[in-house]
Amino acid sequence: MERRRGVAFVVDVTEQKRAEEAREEHLWFLECMDRINRAMRRTNEVEGITRGVVEEALAIFNCDRAWLVYPCDRDAPACRAVMEHTHPDYPGAFALDEEVPVDARGAEILRDILRAPRAVVDPDMPPEICDRFNILSTIAIAVRPKGDRPYLFGLHQCSRLRAWTTVERQLFEEIAGRLEDALTSALAHRNLLVSEDALRTSEERFQTLVDHATDAIFLYDEDGIVLDVNRRAGDTLGYTRDELIGMHACHFDRDITPERIQWAKQRLREDGSVTLIGRRQRKDGSLFPVEVRASAFNRSGRLFAIAHASDITDRRRREQRLLAEFSVASTLSEVGTLDEAVPRILRDTCKAFEWDCGAFWRVDPEADVLVCVQAWPSAAFARAGSELSGTAGLGMGLPGRAWSSGAPVCIPDMVLNPEFQWPESAANAGFHAAFAFPVTLKSGVVGVFEFFSREVRDADPELLQMMTTVGYQVGQFIERTRAEDALRHAREELAQASRIATVAELSASIAHEINQPLQAVLANGGACRRWLAATPPDIDKARLSAEAVVRDGKATADVVCRIRALFKRTAPADVQLDMNKLIVQVCTLMADDIHGNVISLETQLARDVPMIRADAAQIQQVIVNLVRNAIEALAATAVLPKSLLIRSRCDGDNVVVDVQDEGMGLANLEPVFEPFVTTKETGMGMGLAICRSIVEAHAGRIWVVRNEVRGVTFSFSLPIKTSDAK
Repeated sequence: MERRRGVAFVVDVTEQKRAEEAREEHLWFLECMDRINRAMRRTNEVEGITRGVVEEALAIFNCDRAWLVYPCDRDAPACRAVMEHTHPDYPGAFALDEEVPVDARGAEILRDILRAPRAVVDPDMPPEICDRFNILSTIAIAVRPKGDRPYLFGLHQCSRLRAWTTVERQLFEEIAGRLEDALTSALAHRNLLVSEDALRTSEERFQTLVDHATDAIFLYDEDGIVLDVNRRAGDTLGYTRDELIGMHACHFDRDITPERIQWAKQRLREDGSVTLIGRRQRKDGSLFPVEVRASAFNRSGRLFAIAHASDITDRRRREQRLLAEFSVASTLSEVGTLDEAVPRILRDTCKAFEWDCGAFWRVDPEADVLVCVQAWPSAAFARAGSELSGTAGLGMGLPGRAWSSGAPVCIPDMVLNPEFQWPESAANAGFHAAFAFPVTLKSGVVGVFEFFSREVRDADPELLQMMTTVGYQVGQFIERTRAEDALRHAREELAQASRIATVAELSASIAHEINQPLQAVLANGGACRRWLAATPPDIDKARLSAEAVVRDGKATADVVCRIRALFKRTAPADVQLDMNKLIVQVCTLMADDIHGNVISLETQLARDVPMIRADAAQIQQVIVNLVRNAIEALAATAVLPKSLLIRSRCDGDNVVVDVQDEGMGLANLEPVFEPFVTTKETGMGMGLAICRSIVEAHAGRIWVVRNEVRGVTFSFSLPIKTSDAK
């Protein structure tokens, strides 16, 4: 038996799915933090900030209760809920501003939360409390604003048990951190907005308070002139207090313009407060991002503003990393080739991290050099002293160092690193910082990304780690595209092999079907020649043999036509057919073979079998093929008696024909109807495959089962309703 073999390819899309999931989580994380930021920017009041954060947290996490308790102190005799929002179906667990004694069990829970480095999930709360307020799941964290005792921020899930995911815990902790910063600033701001008399009489105490605030605090007049600052403001910018007083904001605010000053003054007059995001420049020239929240007050008819400037470098870095990872993951999931992905990765990474230009170097394994193949924007990259046609050897320059080490390389200031031999054009263009990271596969480094900035930038370990991950993702993308190309090529080869097999199957089918009629032609032709050669010639018998030759020749032509129609999926001929008469005709045709093999033939033809519409020649061919197989199976066995049973019957809306023999049987029944599957030494394995094609073309089915004693029974059914439909 000939076996067919195939090749299967499996493409691992795990990294692609992970990239899609990471992109959705990053996008949800950024959207949620934007909602929290907007809630906190609406006001500088402690009550307004806590109300907005607690309300947004309830909606973001889709929980049943969000609350803020003060103080989170195990030694405090009592605590109170300063803010709480709940789902309509579940009442509040606290009475706002009502003192609740802290017992020993409560003090132990507060101690565990204060000691925990991260958010605590499902602390060991008393069962009676959980039952009373339907608490099924809890997450809580201590919020520690500077200058005040800690708050306890938490969420309750009452409607169901809940397992808090990693990204939910990270978001909850990030919200707590932002709330901590906002409360610190709001508390400092609230202490600044004292009455004018109290400000004059407690200036020393006020100055001590603001000097210990974590935010830089500025007092401006309506023209943007600095009237006073706290100690943090001087430490942040690198100036003394005396140097800052009298200085205009434009001297250290990098993004300020006359139009922006007018806009801020208008917001202060109309809304009383304004929030700005920008960059400030230290005395040494370095830049850092800040969030400025300013509140206005009038004094003697003049407008003044108190501004709190928070250094958001860490927050900005986190946002930049999230944005870059999201952009790279989106690009790799949308494009099909590396040439399409590289320009977008360069552009998005430069924009996310505020690099001025970038380039991609591809490893040429034959020349053993790096070749610059992409840049963004190309004009700025050229000013850095590199060209798209440039090359770099192993260990040469920044790309060569990343290639040889297989790890990211960061240079804070090219001017201070003469060993790299930077082009003079790079210095003339004002570039300082440079950064490169490799793209790696299992076989090694295949490319390097390089970036330049006009600012001096220190090496950030988290950025290096993130870029290492990006390089690995790009490498996985390259491996995936290579695997897809190989799979596509294999599929093309398989399709070609299938077409060749189809041609072979058609040829074998024709040869199988015309074999029997041609043998009859040869036998009758030989008989005709013998009758004519007899003395005297027997003309009558010779005429009968010649007529049989003509009949068998026409049968051969009919077989060829049927085979062509079958493989062209032409509808079979549609005539009224009596299945019992057809079985009798087949028995008459096969009588010589049956008697010659000493086979006992029995027919059981049901009288209630109705007429059906079918192609008589094709159905006869099916019965002949099944009877011939049965005769050959019985001829191969020495068991006597040799019995053959042909039966017709009705089964519901179908006419069924059974051909049952008591031969040697079949070892495996499943593949017998497949092309080229045969149990005979000289067989081609096409007879049963053709039978199945004919039966299925008539909307019927064919099958085989083992007999209880020995042998098998082949059966086929044809629908009676075909006759009604016609």
